[in-house]
Amino acid sequence: MGVRRIIGWSLLGLLGLVGVAAIGLTLRQHMHGKDLEEALARSDEDKAWLEGLPKVEPELRDRAWAWMKTDWPSGFGASGRKDETWYLQGEAPPEKLLDRHEAERAHMLELSEILESDGPVLSSIAWLEPDLSRDGHGPYGPKHIPNILSVRGAMRWYGIEAMLAEDPAPALEQVDRLFEALQPVGSMIDALILAAVDAQRDRIHLRALYRGVLEDDRYERWLAEPSRAKQWHIDAYRAERLVLWEPLARDVLLDRSSAKHALYGASVDAAEELDWRMYARKDLTRVIAAWRLYESYVREQCDAEALDVIEAWEREGGRTLSMSLPGRTGMTWALLGARANHRLARMVARTLRAGGPAPDDLPAEIDLRAAGRFDVDVHYERLAADRVRFYVPRTTSLPALVEDERTEHHFHGRERRVMDPPPPLGSITGYAIEVRLPR
Repeated sequence: MGVRRIIGWSLLGLLGLVGVAAIGLTLRQHMHGKDLEEALARSDEDKAWLEGLPKVEPELRDRAWAWMKTDWPSGFGASGRKDETWYLQGEAPPEKLLDRHEAERAHMLELSEILESDGPVLSSIAWLEPDLSRDGHGPYGPKHIPNILSVRGAMRWYGIEAMLAEDPAPALEQVDRLFEALQPVGSMIDALILAAVDAQRDRIHLRALYRGVLEDDRYERWLAEPSRAKQWHIDAYRAERLVLWEPLARDVLLDRSSAKHALYGASVDAAEELDWRMYARKDLTRVIAAWRLYESYVREQCDAEALDVIEAWEREGGRTLSMSLPGRTGMTWALLGARANHRLARMVARTLRAGGPAPDDLPAEIDLRAAGRFDVDVHYERLAADRVRFYVPRTTSLPALVEDERTEHHFHGRERRVMDPPPPLGSITGYAIEVRLPR
């Protein structure tokens, strides 16, 4: 009898502990829910951004997506320098290039028809839900992101069309339409894809300038364009927060199974259920705060030290937080590279337009100094009587966030890859570009 009594009291005590733990967990969820509600309060700027997003006709955006999903007519083989060397050297285009270009024409005519309508038909913004003020109700975020192979292939095709045409202006107009159709960005992937397409667009303009067929008005407009990369990153961080994580967080607050399945998959095991109850609200509060910090950092409203708290959150948090945030330094390097490529292309353009610098002089408009947090210093070197090089020195100043990652593979410095003969217009690699001045 005494043993039974002991066991009974032990079970009651255990049940009491479980009850206390359950009450404590419920109170914690309630507290974390309040914190999450506060984090979800939108600023006037956030509201204005959402309300100002361009609208795209569903039929048009679906047609654009169908186009991006279609297999490329000639495959995505290597091209690059072979596509342009003949043009820069004033030679006839290769027959293989002409055959491939014509094989792709029907596919590109369809894209040109799609691009006749204004709007970001190729950006993930096109697939946003029309009412972003709703209380959750996934799915979360845009349904599609741009197909990088298709949009880069399209930019390459328009670039070749410009080289083959007696007047490159119509093809260059299509280049601009394609570029604008990818904006505004709706995700970090959008921003990275757009930077790659932007570099292609700059090169297309450089080629026309090199051959002396770029109209003065277009040259001046292109030259005066500021880099948009910083705004792309700002919009991307904001979109990730407002379009992906906020709707998910609202469903987490409402304890909806759609949010739980979005985080853990179709079936939720006991460990995931515990993670959901203990961490989901707290983690989503920190996820939203982290995306705000990223955006503030790119806006230069805070220093790198302000981001250190994110690492502490990741160590303390559950599964939701650990899988929700991008690599901070990788995106910073991407922003540095995009802005550097933009400047290097225009330094070469000014040099070409001026007919080439004197041995030790550059056109007065070229400023080699870094202008802001996400800019780098540039050096100039005369390699030969008809060849110059712009490059980022390995000693350039860098944002504190990536200073410890400075390595030789980022900057080639004064070194250049051995190519015989060197191309008329080198690729921008290792934050450097070389050009042979036209004679």
